[in-house]
Amino acid sequence: AANLIGRWLVGAADRFIANLPFVRSIYGGAKQVFKQVAAPERTSFKQAVLVEFPRPGAWAIGFITTEDTAEVAGGMSEALVAVYVPQAPIPTSGFLLYLPKSTLHPLKITPEEALKRVISLGLIREEDAAGGAK
Repeated sequence: AANLIGRWLVGAADRFIANLPFVRSIYGGAKQVFKQVAAPERTSFKQAVLVEFPRPGAWAIGFITTEDTAEVAGGMSEALVAVYVPQAPIPTSGFLLYLPKSTLHPLKITPEEALKRVISLGLIREEDAAGGAK
């Protein structure tokens, strides 16, 4: 019975948040992305990387989605990887880029931690979430 009531309360809170005018656009997209990334059986984002985007000298967080791009990059001289660069704060919209792996700079944080930074507009760091940074 407690589990049933708990599920009902969580569902009611979810519906309430999803119906708030400004929050609904961010919440819905963030919820979808977190479900995709956090699911242990899925490997949508393999690694978080920095890419030079949208211009040289500007850097954005991106996520390697696949390294199997032969059907797209068949005639290229260097193998390409697919990198998704989300737009903040709604990560379900963004850009799919095919970039040479040599141009990517791997991050030392997990894709989940990198996604939190994108959604929070860079305000939340993992140390903040763990209560370590001041």
